[in-house]
Amino acid sequence: MHDIEVEVEDLGASLNAYTSREQTAYVARCIAGDLPRTMDVLGDILQHSRLAPEAVHRERDVILREAKEVGEGWVRAGCSGRCEE
Repeated sequence: MHDIEVEVEDLGASLNAYTSREQTAYVARCIAGDLPRTMDVLGDILQHSRLAPEAVHRERDVILREAKEVGEGWVRAGCSGRCEE
């Protein structure tokens, strides 16, 4: 990710990302003239990410816990508070 951060900063733009229970978002802020290049960078992130096995292993428990929470959230939302857990 370091190379991507440098590329974005060279444009004078900023890049951020976050996850919630239901989405992952990448946010880039740039001036209008840099929008095409910034969109190329975001496209590269989405289409060509390479995840090191060590990084995946390190995050595995977090990913599984969040996936479980999302599943439980759907059950709770669908029950409208009348389901037994």
